[in-house]
Amino acid sequence: MLKCNDDNHRCSSFDSDDLVPPTKKETEFRLPQPQTTLPRVLDPMPFPKTLLETLTQGAAFIEQAGYLTVQAQNVCASSASI
Repeated sequence: MLKCNDDNHRCSSFDSDDLVPPTKKETEFRLPQPQTTLPRVLDPMPFPKTLLETLTQGAAFIEQAGYLTVQAQNVCASSASI
């Protein structure tokens, strides 16, 4: 395990007692297929037809963007305190 000193942030070498021997693992890969996994959407996008629908969708988008911004700030703040 890597030993670090919190005072000056210097790390010492690995201890041989803490090292774990490697294990063999396998995974599967496949090449891209000509047939897509999900069907492609060919219909037109459902754009709003009236001014009220446009404003409603805009407000919902801005509200969601604000929510995601707060969540990202909370994650950054909690990871900075670790």
